[in-house]
Amino acid sequence: MVKPWKELDRQVLVSTRIFNLEKRRSRSETSGTEVDFLVLDTPEWVNVAAVTPENRLVLIRQYRAGSDKIAVEIPGGACEPGEDPAAAAARELLEETGYEAESYTVLGEVRPNPAFMNNRCFTVLAMNARSTGRTDPDEDEEIEPFEMPLEDFAGLLREGHIDHALVWAAYLHMLFHGLLPPP
Repeated sequence: MVKPWKELDRQVLVSTRIFNLEKRRSRSETSGTEVDFLVLDTPEWVNVAAVTPENRLVLIRQYRAGSDKIAVEIPGGACEPGEDPAAAAARELLEETGYEAESYTVLGEVRPNPAFMNNRCFTVLAMNARSTGRTDPDEDEEIEPFEMPLEDFAGLLREGHIDHALVWAAYLHMLFHGLLPPP
């Protein structure tokens, strides 16, 4: 399928630390109709599936303003401009949990919401993760890291203890790569 819309103009409406809200004026190549699309221009993201030598998964508890609740998630965050997803995963894992791993492998990627967001979220497997005892979270992060047996991860999802869609995506990447038993 040929790209049906031609961008005519782009304007940043709001610029923040974590995204820009852009208005993109576009014209349909088939009908000639002109419309304004709103797009969140955001950095790439990473989710880190960190597994210890004892086959335990590193998770975090963290307040999320959007849901106004404490969420259970895997570590993750935004990539710096031009940063490789595996390098971003190593940095985010250390900052948020104090863990370092022996290896980092990108398992896959998803687009969080391509209807109005332009970024990707990579799931990165961090193997043989060990605690260094030191963290360096962002000023707006109060994070409690913890571990659980890897085989118990599906139960957290099934029972509704994890409702973050991108953590679900990471679970599916892990499942497809044979890192978890089928549910």
